[in-house]
Amino acid sequence: MFLTGKYTHLMCSSAVIALLACVQPSHAGSEITSFNKPKGVFQTLTTDLSKANQLELYDFATLALKEVIAVYESSYQESHSEQPQKKEAQLKLARWRRGLRSFIDQLITLQNTMSYQNKFDLITTPSGPAVLYINDNPVVLSGPEIAKANLMEQNIVEGFCLLHDCSVYRETPVEEPIAAEKFSTGTWHLMHRQGARYETPDGFIFIFRTLDQREAKQQFCETLVQDLRLFLTHIKRAKQAGYIIDWQSITISTLHDDKTEHIVINGEGDYLSMDFKSLNKLTQLDNRFIKWAERRMAGENPVVTITDADRLWLQSQ
Repeated sequence: MFLTGKYTHLMCSSAVIALLACVQPSHAGSEITSFNKPKGVFQTLTTDLSKANQLELYDFATLALKEVIAVYESSYQESHSEQPQKKEAQLKLARWRRGLRSFIDQLITLQNTMSYQNKFDLITTPSGPAVLYINDNPVVLSGPEIAKANLMEQNIVEGFCLLHDCSVYRETPVEEPIAAEKFSTGTWHLMHRQGARYETPDGFIFIFRTLDQREAKQQFCETLVQDLRLFLTHIKRAKQAGYIIDWQSITISTLHDDKTEHIVINGEGDYLSMDFKSLNKLTQLDNRFIKWAERRMAGENPVVTITDADRLWLQSQ
């Protein structure tokens, strides 16, 4: 039995679900180029195939299962190169690898026992991933991360269209990926009897008690803001590619390599992986930063006053 949630779609065991939800192979956010994908082709195909004949469903299921296995197998093989230093991270990686291997083996068993006579159903929803049912066994057609999921969808479409007429599935024009905004360095301002503040052009005001270790504090501010700008850019690209952004569901966790951040962007579990320089040292993604990104996405120019800058700076050490 396979789960039907994009984030927890590995095994029907709550312990394994919790484990796999927080550990995935590392990929830098800046490497996500497949946001630049034709919109709607895979969605259109899966929606139409939900009413297809047996041969079309069998061919689609064969291709889809092959690609789902390949994308998870790729993540499993990539994890061999991970060598975390901390004992906790080593144990996390080992548990993740065992859980993923078991999941892949289940998929392979399903693949080996599948035949043309099986019952196939394809269920689609406007917001979630397509779910393929093979003899009532659900398999979520989603990869372990957004970039891999996009490549998987593309391979399924291309493979299916080699076997069947796909002239009815028209690709929409590819949009240029959203570019990251560029900003100048922030500036310091002395405050009467209240220490100093560091202001950035995009609305961050860091309040420090003193100017002691000014260069180190400025580096912290700039590094943190650069992380948030990276976060915002990739959120924009995810939205451009058709992914739902649920600001209430956004969470952050460190992956098994102890540095890459796993940013869940909606209740379906779609996520981004980014190598942050400062945010990965914080215990959680501060709600003030999420609100800043949300308002910037809405075209506003929010101001975030960080009165506990000294605490965050020390926490980042």
